[in-house]
Amino acid sequence: MKRDLRLLAENTFDVLIVGSGIYGAFLAREAAMRGLSVALIEQGDFGSATSANSQKIVHGGLRYLQHLNLVRMRESIRARRQLLTIAPYLVRPQRFLVPTYGYGMQGKWIMRAALLLNDLISVDRNRGVDTGKRIPAGRIISRRQCLAISPCIDQDGLTGAAQWQDGFIEDTERLMLAIIHTAVQQGAVAANYVTAEAYTLDGNRVTGVHARDKLDGKAINVRSRMVINAAGPGAAALDADLSRQPGDMPQAWVKAFNVFLKRPLFDDMAVGLSSATRHIDRDAVINRGKRFYFFVPWKGGTLIGTEYVTASPGDDSTNLSRPELEAVIDEINMLYPCAGISRKDIGFCHVGLLPANSADPATDAASRLLKHTRVVDHETSAGTRGLFTVTGIKYTVAPQVVIGVIDRVLARLDVRAARPDVEPVLYGAEKEGIGTERVYDSRLYHRYGCHGRDVLESAKNVSGLRDLVGTDRDTIIAEVIYAVREEMAVTLPDVVYRRTGLGSTGIPVRETLKRCANIMAAELGWSKTRVSKEISRVESTRAYRHG
Repeated sequence: MKRDLRLLAENTFDVLIVGSGIYGAFLAREAAMRGLSVALIEQGDFGSATSANSQKIVHGGLRYLQHLNLVRMRESIRARRQLLTIAPYLVRPQRFLVPTYGYGMQGKWIMRAALLLNDLISVDRNRGVDTGKRIPAGRIISRRQCLAISPCIDQDGLTGAAQWQDGFIEDTERLMLAIIHTAVQQGAVAANYVTAEAYTLDGNRVTGVHARDKLDGKAINVRSRMVINAAGPGAAALDADLSRQPGDMPQAWVKAFNVFLKRPLFDDMAVGLSSATRHIDRDAVINRGKRFYFFVPWKGGTLIGTEYVTASPGDDSTNLSRPELEAVIDEINMLYPCAGISRKDIGFCHVGLLPANSADPATDAASRLLKHTRVVDHETSAGTRGLFTVTGIKYTVAPQVVIGVIDRVLARLDVRAARPDVEPVLYGAEKEGIGTERVYDSRLYHRYGCHGRDVLESAKNVSGLRDLVGTDRDTIIAEVIYAVREEMAVTLPDVVYRRTGLGSTGIPVRETLKRCANIMAAELGWSKTRVSKEISRVESTRAYRHG
């Protein structure tokens, strides 16, 4: 996978996708899989903004029972099954537990009925899924069993717990890259650090974009028969002069974040606990009145969230303020006092912006979240042909949502292209898992799938390619070289946060960053000054700092 901007400038594409969050990536794969010629551009690095914020849970839609929203529930079930099937080395089942209390909405009998109904609605949840990845039926466990798993939870009125399994993505950044790799394998042209500055027009038809390479400042015209704007918070600026009608309100946004605690709390079980904060979901038929925080075991620690706070109009920041972080720490300590969390226990915070229904400050942030993906066909809404805008709401349903979007694009292009009867797996899942005696080779498989060997092959002439980059991390030198040569990594944050596991649990020590930067410098010709700047870029990433 190479960054070749000449391919963007020299071709006219069927579809140009602006933005490579999870929706843009899956749109590119879906369109390429249907036989369209595809270009994908991203103003930053692939998946570096909102899609970098994920609690990694592939929910099967159990929570939608309180809305009696079977359509959305079935969409989630299909998406979970799809991810377990096409990316088995990255997606796995995870056990979940929610304590039950009393005889009301949090009681055993309500949860037993919910689990039974969930199993009936998801009867086909394991169709085509490998035996080791299948989702079993849910069950109710006793009070004694619940306390054995989580002895420090509130015991007042405790009657037991609901236990079930959902999907879990061990490494969402690698999933993103696997999707883009797959699209490129199918003929798509992808490039990061390319900004779409304005649409090109022929009358009332969009014919592509005026773009700019952020690395050298050169202008590029990318031509296409159809443009899909999937740029998230940046989409409105690109669309502003085309489709805004009198009285249109700007899209409101909510800041969502998950925090990583550098120690485990519940062993291998993810536990959901009701927050102390009152929450009214006006769309729920059955309203529990509170939100859940999930405590998910991950990489030797615990991923906790998701919390939501209001984002200011026009704010595209993905940083978290100190008061916002301290507020969520206080909330967690109230609902689970045994955690005893302080700021020094937080390895990093993942932050992103999610679309909201209303900017009304009187409504709590979680209640304002958009409930359905918005797909705007500008030919219908404003008479501008050749343009769709997609505003996604949920990371893990993206592979299902994009099917309908590409169907509509194909109809506008007057092209018939059905999906294959058997959906191809993602990059890395083309072959069975590799057997090996080396622990780090096994780790490579669980990050790169069958292409773990390619990682080693790409650096075969480099001395010490199997050596660790730093003593505080398990990333090897070959991974850094592979990221630069085969995955368009051009900055140190690209490698630390989105290509390897170096920054997954917090900022590595300076010596590790220095060695990683020097490896990249040898590949990219960086000066000593550039190396220092790249290290500073990582160390000043506020969204990942606890200080």
